[in-house]
Order: sequence, then structure tokens, then C-alpha cells
Amino acid sequence: MSTTTRERRSSTQLWMRYVSFVNARNLLLLLVKGHPTGITAKDMDALVKREGVLTTQRGKGISRTTTFHLRNALYHLGFLELHKRLYTPTFRSAMFEILMQSDEYSKQLTINEKIEFARQIFNNRDCRDVFLFLFGISAERLEDAIAESGTARWRSEPIPEPDLLLMTQIAGKAAPGNRGLRRWRIVVSTSDHEVILQSEDEVQAVFYGIRYWLLQLGFLNEMFFESEGGHSVMFLSDPRNSDIAILDHLKNKLVPGVPWTPLQLRPLVLEIAIREKATLDAVHDAFRRLVRRYPQYVYFIPTARSFATITATSANAEEFQLRGYLRDDQGRIISHLRLHEKLGEVNDTAI
Repeated sequence: MSTTTRERRSSTQLWMRYVSFVNARNLLLLLVKGHPTGITAKDMDALVKREGVLTTQRGKGISRTTTFHLRNALYHLGFLELHKRLYTPTFRSAMFEILMQSDEYSKQLTINEKIEFARQIFNNRDCRDVFLFLFGISAERLEDAIAESGTARWRSEPIPEPDLLLMTQIAGKAAPGNRGLRRWRIVVSTSDHEVILQSEDEVQAVFYGIRYWLLQLGFLNEMFFESEGGHSVMFLSDPRNSDIAILDHLKNKLVPGVPWTPLQLRPLVLEIAIREKATLDAVHDAFRRLVRRYPQYVYFIPTARSFATITATSANAEEFQLRGYLRDDQGRIISHLRLHEKLGEVNDTAI
């Protein structure tokens, strides 16, 4: 099937930026409890600074810029309304009902809070137009969209010199090598589309915006593969699919007449997760349960961290590449497993 490049995204559609949805939830609670009739942006900035309940990963209060991006995301996603310079919570939303039953600020989201944030992302036209369309979804209902979704892949690559020169001229720089100019771009592809995220707005809104939003909510998963210069497979998942059965999947992998069938684990985990629309963590948990229950039929084969991250060039890259690996109960990194032929005789609906 031919590959087409998506038309350049309008700057008005690229309002997304990385935000913590824990902070988004706590900001909404601040407004629902203390300012249900509305508050100006200036007063909201002062409120956030005074209350100190919205924090960075290091525990410090968030900046005014971060508060702006939180407010902007909540507004565009329909959790805040703007009337005569006053931002008010959207009282008709399901999130309002959830927050009205809570009196405490939280450091993590409940599953219902994750679902409501995800619903609004999937319902948002800009989010669908610049990212979610890649998964081939047409349904607007969250569960239906996940059920019909496909996969996408992304990789990073250097920006070609002609494009870099043009970007330099537009930015008014003297030379392409100047600091502060983006030199890498993200290429996201499917069987039907190829999207190039090259400008700073595109990368921040799509790659570090919507993508990270769905990753932190558990509705997007990805696994890195070293082949073809390095790429990551992305797929949509439902974090409510936490108790999945993998036994039938594994029985289909057994080689007839062979006592022990060896398998690469990561491609198998990815295959099951995509089919079940489950998170990688849920599939990893299922494998650990299987090994605990039938250690005589399933054998994990560990690998060294240095082999698992052989193409990584930094500590952050190592951690990113390790995300797709299962860790067993001893904390070992598992790359392969062996299945005994007698596993095919097991009839266990709990696995």
C-alpha cells in the first residue's frame, strides 16, 4: 500500500504541550472546591503559587509557564470554560462528579480519572487530526476507538541539510550549526501514512504532548526495536484490561513433536498486548503469574543489561529501551523463554 505524507498541521492545532495529569486533576479540584464561579488567568497563577499543591517531579512548585499549559490543555479538552475572562470548571462533565466526591489532592490518578481524561483526548478534533488518526480510528467512543485501532511506528533521524538550512533562514540564524536549532526530527509511519514532525511546535505538541499524555494515562504503549536503525512500535490499549489470559496464545506457539519450544519474549509480548488491547505491564504480569504457577513448563531466559541496551548511547536511552523488557520476580531482564510441550495439555482459565 502506498505511503502518503500528512499535510502540514495548522499552528492553531498544535496547542498541546507536556503536562502532568496529576497536576491537571489537582488544579481542577482547586477550582471546583474554591472557585466554582470562575477565576481569571492571573488569579489562577497566583492561586497555584500560593497553594503549592501542583509540583514538578522533584517536588518543587510548578512555573507560571507550566500553569499556562495546564490551563490551556484543560480548556481545549473541555474541562474548563471561558466566560468574560473567567475560567470555570465544566460542571456537566463526568470529571466534575468524580472530583465532587474527593476532598484530597492526590499524587496519582484513579482509573476513573484516567478514563475521563482519555475520553476527552479521544473526542478532541485536534488530537485526532494530528495524532490519533494514525491508528486508523473513526469511532469517537473511547472503547470503540481502541477496539478498532491499529499500530504506528516512530523513529528519530537527523534533519536533512536542505531542510535544516531553510529552517535556519526562517529563524533568522547565521548558520545551521547554531545552538538552539532543532537538528533531529521524528518520523511516524503506518501502512497508509508517514508524518514528519520537524518544527519545534510539531515535536512539542504531538511527540511530547499527546503521545506523553496517553502514555501516562495508560492508553498508549510502545516498544523499542533495534532493527532498521531503531524504531518504536506504538499501539492503543485500555488499562482496564489488567487481568488477561495468555495460555491459548502460548499453546499456538508450541512446535509439534518438540519437547521445548524456544521463543523471543518481546515480540510475543507485543503480539499479545496488541491483540488483547492490554498494556505491556498487564501482559508482563500475566507471564509472571504463569511462571509461578507452572515453573515446570515455562522457563525464563535472562539477558544482561548491556546486551538489552547495546545500541543505547545514554542513560536515558537505556531506560527507554528497557521499558519493553519483562523483569521476573528476581528483577532479571528476560529476553527469551522456553515452553514445554506439556503446556499444551494444561486447561487453566486463570492463566
